[in-house]
Amino acid sequence: MLNSSLNLGELLQIIMSLSSEIMNAEASSLMLLDEKTDELIFDVVTGSSSSKIKQIRIPKGKGIAGWVAKHEKPLLVEDVSKDDRFFKGVDEKSSFVTKSILCVPMKARTKLIGVVQVLNKKNDESFNKDDTELFSVMAHMAAISIENARLYEESVEKGKFEKEIKIAENLQKAILPKKFEYFKNLDISGTSKPARIAGGDFFEVIKLNDEEMFFLIADVSGKGVGAAAMTMVLLTYIRASLTALKFIFDIEVLLKKINDFMIDELASDLFITAFAFRLNTHTGKISYVNAGHNEPVIYNTVTKDFKKLEAGGIILGMFPEVSLESKNDILKKDDVLVLYTDGATECLNEDEEQIGEDNFFEMVKKYSDLPARDMRKKLVDEVLAYCGEREQFDDISILVVKAIGELC
Repeated sequence: MLNSSLNLGELLQIIMSLSSEIMNAEASSLMLLDEKTDELIFDVVTGSSSSKIKQIRIPKGKGIAGWVAKHEKPLLVEDVSKDDRFFKGVDEKSSFVTKSILCVPMKARTKLIGVVQVLNKKNDESFNKDDTELFSVMAHMAAISIENARLYEESVEKGKFEKEIKIAENLQKAILPKKFEYFKNLDISGTSKPARIAGGDFFEVIKLNDEEMFFLIADVSGKGVGAAAMTMVLLTYIRASLTALKFIFDIEVLLKKINDFMIDELASDLFITAFAFRLNTHTGKISYVNAGHNEPVIYNTVTKDFKKLEAGGIILGMFPEVSLESKNDILKKDDVLVLYTDGATECLNEDEEQIGEDNFFEMVKKYSDLPARDMRKKLVDEVLAYCGEREQFDDISILVVKAIGELC
C-alpha cells in the first residue's frame, strides 16, 4: 500500500490510515520536518479533532515529537501525564485526551524527513516494545515512499517548467526577424544567442518604405524567462508603434515612448539599453539615437578605418524623463556596420579577462570580407571560442549591415 501512490497527499493519508489500523490506535499524526525552520509541521492527522491542529508547528526538541526529531530515536510514553516532555498545546487545541504515545522518526536512509506517532492504543491496552519495532519498520518504509513521491513531484514540476521554458524559447525565436533581403545594395544578418534557454537581447529590422529602413538592437537587464517575456512585449509594442507612425516618426520620440510605456504600463524593475537608427538606402544617411547601449561601429573594408556611432543617452525604463541625443552619419559602399550587445565584448575567458572592444573590432576586421550571414556566424563563434570552457554568462546579439552597392 505504501508503494501504491506517487501522489504525496494521497500517500500521507495512506500512511496515517495504516498507522492507526496496524497499531490499533485511537488517533495518529504525521509531522514533516521543515528544513528551513527546523520545525515539525502537522501534515496529516487522524481522529475526531484533526482539523484543529493541522497548522501547529513544533520546534525540534520541544514535546515528545520534537524530542524524537532531535534525537532520531523512537519514544514510547505509556502515561503522558508523568512525562514532562509532553506538549499539552495539541490536546488543548483539539480537545483530544492523550494518554499514551508511541512516536518514531521517519528517516529515508540517513535523512530525517519527519516523525509519525500513534495515540492511545484501543481496548485500554498499552503500546509495547513489539509495537515500537513494528512501527519503526513501517515508518522507515513510509519515509522512503515519501521521498520517492517528492522526487516524482519534483520531476513532474521540472518537466512542466522545462516545457514552459521551451515555449518561451520558441516564442522568442519566432518573434525575432528572420528575413533580411530588403534592398539589393544591403546585405543584412542578425542573431541572438541567449546565455540561458531564453534571454533578454532582441533586435528589429523593418522596411519602412521604398527607400528607408529601421534598425534597433536592445538589451533587457536580467536573464531567463522574465527578460525574454519583456523582449516579446517590447517588440510587440515597437512594431505597433512603427505601424501607426510608419513614414513620419522621430527615433528619439519613439525611444521616449518606449520609456513611458515601460514605466507607466509594465511597472517592472527591469530596464533596457537600446540603439536605434533610420537608414535611407538611397542617400546612405543614418539618423540614430543611443539609450545607454554599446556604440555600434562602422568598418570600411577599403580604407580599413573604424568609426563609432557616438551619441549621449541614458537607459530606458528607470526614470520618467530621459535625455537622449539624435545624431546623423553616412553609410557608404564597402562599409560594414556592426551592432552588438555587451555579451559580445564582456565575455570572460578562463583567466577572467574580457574580450573587450579592441579584440572584438579585430574580429570584425578579420571577417569583414564575408557575406553578412557568414560574418555574423564567425563573430559569434569567435566570441564563444574566446570564452573557452567558461559558461556563457550573458546573452550575445550581433547585427551586421553591409553596404554592397552604392548608397550615395
